[in-house]
Amino acid sequence: MIINRIYRAIILSLFLFIIASPLQAQANDTVESNPHLLQSELLGRGGSFIGQDVGYLAVLTNPARLALISGEATFFSSSGWLHNTIDTFFPAFISLLRGSADAAGQQALNNVLAANGMGFGAAIGSGYYGDGFGIGANMASDTIFFGRSFPDQIFGSITTDIRATLSLAYSLELDPLIIALGITIEPFYRIHTSFSGEEGAQIIEELFRVPTINNSSYLTPQNTLYGSGIAFHAGLLLELLKQFSIGVSLRDIGDTRIDYSRTSLQNLVDNLRQVRLPQVARRDEEGFVASGSYIFPTDIRIGLAYHPEFDVGIILSPLIMAEIGEINLLTNNPPGFNFLHALHLGAQMTFDQQVMLQVGLNQGQLTFGVGWDSGIFEIYGAWYGRVINDPQKYFTAHGLILHIQFRG
Repeated sequence: MIINRIYRAIILSLFLFIIASPLQAQANDTVESNPHLLQSELLGRGGSFIGQDVGYLAVLTNPARLALISGEATFFSSSGWLHNTIDTFFPAFISLLRGSADAAGQQALNNVLAANGMGFGAAIGSGYYGDGFGIGANMASDTIFFGRSFPDQIFGSITTDIRATLSLAYSLELDPLIIALGITIEPFYRIHTSFSGEEGAQIIEELFRVPTINNSSYLTPQNTLYGSGIAFHAGLLLELLKQFSIGVSLRDIGDTRIDYSRTSLQNLVDNLRQVRLPQVARRDEEGFVASGSYIFPTDIRIGLAYHPEFDVGIILSPLIMAEIGEINLLTNNPPGFNFLHALHLGAQMTFDQQVMLQVGLNQGQLTFGVGWDSGIFEIYGAWYGRVINDPQKYFTAHGLILHIQFRG
């Protein structure tokens, strides 16, 4: 009993300390994106983060959920995605499979790049989550291309994150209400490469074996940022009659700042081949970047969920969710952002706790998903739409994402 009280006091103290961190964003800060949050099960239902997930996804959405689920290991979780515009997605994808050598394929890619760009990425993770505790690691990488002409006038970026997570959660039962609090501490290492013109053409030539008119190496310019930081997240979950939920998720509380150094992609590749990371540049050294000018802004999400369960010969588990997210963007109102970009609506039906169908509205874009869960192995796929907030361009894209997971 005493240990339980001490544990609860620690979590409550940390929760209050973390959420009390002030917002620190400045007008000249460069906003970073979070590729590790791309998961098919989330996107298929409109990107809702209320807190109805198990295993690995519980930490990504709302750490308070860890107090309400049984502990289990996520041995391996992996996602892969390809994003594009909905009207030219398949022609562009086919042209890439062909090597993009024919004129029709290049024209299809030109149309995509000139409209809303294209890209691809992947994420992997593992750990132990549940019974009020979570510990794990994940890595994600996302690549964005856009421009005026394929392959010689390409712009974009490649972003890779490596993160470790430690989460604590506690629940208090006041029948018929359950209150859960959760916190996550997340140290991370990040590599971000921006490219344009000749560097973009060289990357295209390397990836897709398409000849370009440029002869310079994309590895040599000093266009790669690398650095580390620590992010703090928190969650609150109120569950009534085990059917209604109100969730609040706070990510990157106090604005997570990244201490970057600048180098060439060539130097980074050389260090990675030797299984090491380049040294952080000190003040007055080549590659030094002023501390704290790159941030993950505080992301506040508030939502409702209805999740009853019916037994009619088979178990039917509907889930209806509505959420307002990106509240920080609503208050800052950046160019191109509107209320729909903060809205996440989703509906999900699970049959016999195995087969799942989803539909949603994610940032004004329709989403669809389907999945199967055996209890040990899961596979999900989704067609999604989302807003991409790349430092060089703010645009909407659609795509396909596939997610597999082993847990037990």
